[in-house]
Amino acid sequence: MQYSKELKIIEKCRNRLVVLLKIVGLFPIVNASLFYKILPFLVGFLLASIMAGCMNFVYINRNNLMVVLRACGIIFALLTIIIKIICFIKSREKLLKLDNTLTKLINENINKDKLSSVMLSPILFYANNITMPILISGYLISVTLYSQSALFMIRQLKNNAESRIYILPYPTAYPYHIEGGSLIWALHWTWETLGSFILITVGCTTDNLFGYYTINIVAQFRVLSYEVQYTITENYDNNKMSQYHKYIVAKHHEIVECCELLEYINGPIVLVMTISTALILCTLIFQVRLMETITLGQFAYLGVYIYYKLMQAFLYAWSGEEIKISSEAFQIAVYNSSWENNNNKSNSTFINMLLAQKCMSLKACGLTEISAEMFTKIINTTMSYFFLLQTINQK
Repeated sequence: MQYSKELKIIEKCRNRLVVLLKIVGLFPIVNASLFYKILPFLVGFLLASIMAGCMNFVYINRNNLMVVLRACGIIFALLTIIIKIICFIKSREKLLKLDNTLTKLINENINKDKLSSVMLSPILFYANNITMPILISGYLISVTLYSQSALFMIRQLKNNAESRIYILPYPTAYPYHIEGGSLIWALHWTWETLGSFILITVGCTTDNLFGYYTINIVAQFRVLSYEVQYTITENYDNNKMSQYHKYIVAKHHEIVECCELLEYINGPIVLVMTISTALILCTLIFQVRLMETITLGQFAYLGVYIYYKLMQAFLYAWSGEEIKISSEAFQIAVYNSSWENNNNKSNSTFINMLLAQKCMSLKACGLTEISAEMFTKIINTTMSYFFLLQTINQK
């Protein structure tokens, strides 16, 4: 096969995301075991318990703004991930249908020389340049978060401190006493460590999967645009013209259905993400603003976290914008399909029908359009919250 190397890269990208989602039980499996079905509920409970601990910590330290902001940023992140888990549990069948449909569309076009080149180009770009930076930066957040507490405890051991302070990875407080270094502390440390891995895995993978499916839809729009614009239909008889029309309409319907499935699965996620990202970025920037001195570990954690949240917001905004652009490009291709040289009446009806279709765009729960404008709104909201916090702090 001519494009076997490219296909392997794309398949490797998809399999990487599927495996990570299967680890936390979020990718749908036909005839799944009972354990796999309840796994996402266990994952959700684990994160919810950590979030409850963080909320209690905020209540106890409510008079310390710096401490509260750090914990609130983590609470917003945990809440976003829990909503992602709920959406994926609710949309298992739709997610499987979306994945199967896009895989089928790729397989249908892969043996068509020119079409496969048009189709694989954007998917290959995503697989090579975007998917890994998202995963790496996500797991770096976990590494930098843990390095702070780990280095603090190592420093105590190195200095032979008489009264050692044992801290947990997250700013949590539980309704019972946890003695540092005890079995209970070790269990909580393990619990929160597992929670951190799940938090990053679910967050990075679901973001990545949204981008992967989006770029697949964009690729199919490009293929359809190419077919409509460059297929010569002047010499088609009525029967062949009818078959051509049915083929284009059926393909367009499949692509639009994929957009609707993607919107249904990720709509609530994007809506919550726009709010939580603005709040998290605000708390992170304000923490930097309040710091008189900053350690290397704190700088690394804050820097990586801010970078990831900006990249996450940009990924969703860029993905939505790409679908909008490719949908508009399809309509332009329809208009440029040399319809004026074809006297077949059914072709005129076909062209008018396609041109009458509204350009496709994704919306988060029907409230806000997922587009480039969404990214600027997030940045503007972040700065508004930041100045509000600054005003409150001055008072």
